[in-house]
Amino acid sequence: MRALLLSFSLASVLLLNTGCQSEESSAYTGREIRYPLIEGSFFDRATSGYLVARERTDQSVEIEVDLTGTANQAIHPVHLHYGNLSNDQPVAAWLSPLEDAGEGRSRSITRLDHLYDDSPLTFDLFASMDGSVKVHFEEAGQWKDVILGATNIGRNYSATDASQYQGITLCNGLTNK
Repeated sequence: MRALLLSFSLASVLLLNTGCQSEESSAYTGREIRYPLIEGSFFDRATSGYLVARERTDQSVEIEVDLTGTANQAIHPVHLHYGNLSNDQPVAAWLSPLEDAGEGRSRSITRLDHLYDDSPLTFDLFASMDGSVKVHFEEAGQWKDVILGATNIGRNYSATDASQYQGITLCNGLTNK
C-alpha cells in the first residue's frame, strides 16, 4: 500500500510539474547560438554583451541582444546585415532597438521568420548566414555611425573576432527601414 501511495505521489508531482510548464518555455526547441558582441567605437565608455539566437517551435528565430555600458534612457538601433563586419553590405532586417534595462544595460528581443527581401529565415539559415549584427548609438544624428557593439554571425563568425574592432565598417544602409 505504501509503495502504491509513493508511486501515486510521484506521478502526481510529475504531472503537476509538466502541467505547470509555461507556454513560453514550450515555444522553443532548445537549440540556440550565442555570440559575444565586440566592443564598438563608443568613445567614453566600454561596452560588452552578447547576441543569442533561439529556435522557436513555429520555425521562427528569436534574437536577443543584451549590451552593458550603454547610455541610460537611450534607444539604440540594431540591424542584421548581409556580409561580415569588415564590409558594408545592405541591411537584411532591422531588429528591435535596444531599450534601457537599467544600470547601464540595454536589451532587445526580435522574432523573425523572413528577411526584408521576403526570403525565409529559419534557425538553420541564421546559423549558416553570411551576416553580421551592429548596434548603433542612434538611428540619425551626429552619432549614428558610432557602433556600440557588433558581431559576425553564421559562417562569418570566428572566436578570434572578439578583439577585432578595427574591422567594423560604418553602415550606409541605414535607410533601408
